[in-house]
Amino acid sequence: MTAANDGKGGRRGRGGEDRRVPEIIRGKAYLDPRYNPAFQEFFGSEDALVDFLNAVLRLEGDGKIRTLTFRLEEPLRFRVPARATSFFDIRATTVDGKAVDVEMQRADHHAFVERTLLYNAFLTVKAKTESAARLAASGADRTERAYRRYELPEIVSVWLCDFDL
Repeated sequence: MTAANDGKGGRRGRGGEDRRVPEIIRGKAYLDPRYNPAFQEFFGSEDALVDFLNAVLRLEGDGKIRTLTFRLEEPLRFRVPARATSFFDIRATTVDGKAVDVEMQRADHHAFVERTLLYNAFLTVKAKTESAARLAASGADRTERAYRRYELPEIVSVWLCDFDL
């Protein structure tokens, strides 16, 4: 028996194994990083995830991520126009105040682009609130706070999708 097409674009070997999967990992169980618990298991320490994101996003110096929050730790609640709760998979803040959102999305849906825009809006509001609190805590006077009232922090969103856009 020779390798045959499996009907899904892959190739099957003589024993029916998928020839696209390297032999060294065939038949072994692995965590699927497309699921939040596995993704969080890969980056079980904050340091590992911070290093990964700083490298992937090429963040250096004051642009580096300083804090990190997994989605299960912090729901964000907004009224849009009704009360809504969003869970960011990973939310981070850089040393210079830039807000970073990393999302793992397995399923496509009809309003995916709108969802990304809504998440960016939520992240912008959250980041603005935190930025205003940092400015007040820094001892900035009322005039300085009023001057910066409408300045928005920079937002970076990374969507890891398991489908074509």
